[in-house]
Amino acid sequence: MADYTNFGNQTPIKEKKTISSTAINMGRVFGYMALAILATCVFTGIFGFIIWTLCECSYVAPNVISVNYDKYLGFVVGGIVPLILMIVCSILAGSFAFKQSSKSRSVLIPFTLYAISMGYVFGLIFPFIPYEIILIALGSSVLVYGLLALIGTFAKGNMNPLMMCAGGLLSGIFIISLINMIFIWFVPTVVVDWLFWVVSLGIFAVLMLTTIWDVWHIKTIVSQNNTTPNMTLFLAFRLYVDFIAIFMRILYYLLIIFGRNSK
Repeated sequence: MADYTNFGNQTPIKEKKTISSTAINMGRVFGYMALAILATCVFTGIFGFIIWTLCECSYVAPNVISVNYDKYLGFVVGGIVPLILMIVCSILAGSFAFKQSSKSRSVLIPFTLYAISMGYVFGLIFPFIPYEIILIALGSSVLVYGLLALIGTFAKGNMNPLMMCAGGLLSGIFIISLINMIFIWFVPTVVVDWLFWVVSLGIFAVLMLTTIWDVWHIKTIVSQNNTTPNMTLFLAFRLYVDFIAIFMRILYYLLIIFGRNSK
């Protein structure tokens, strides 16, 4: 006699395969993102060591560094090239990802160049930041990003309203920034600290909302099981950019906090 006790409670085989395939594809996307972050960390160390050595940097006292400013200025000016390269790579990554022809070029090239260029930019500043702050910023970024990624991954329903909220918040930040500029312009003696923090925390909120939406949108794309290798790399590139933005914002807050505490 057939057993129908679990009939209707079983997940269809096709749905199980879809869930499994989505998890695998999401794993690939996050894996590529993690490799890009690792590459940026490695090249940050390489470029930081080169800049530290060639600029004749040395500690002359606790938290006081002697630098050959002429040589360091050369590296800073040279940093314009990586910045331009990152803009070009962002455009090329999107262009390569959405080309459906068999002759389309790999997103891996602009993605890799972007990660290396970011390593150069970080290499310019990280040698002069206490490593404790960098590690705290990195650890905090991993925790915050991990939480946002979990929300985006397991979110149900349509998350597009999040982008509408982010857009409205960004418009409000723009208006508040104009008000702050007016205060500074007409009343330079008045420092409106709370406006600065409203704008700064508002930007952070926009970054978090964008990250949640990106993860959700990427999950929606990969669940359709028609992502090409180029598209997978491009989706990883988007998540990588989100992580870097969050990391830089957290690092910025920590520098302000530790800077005030040291006075």
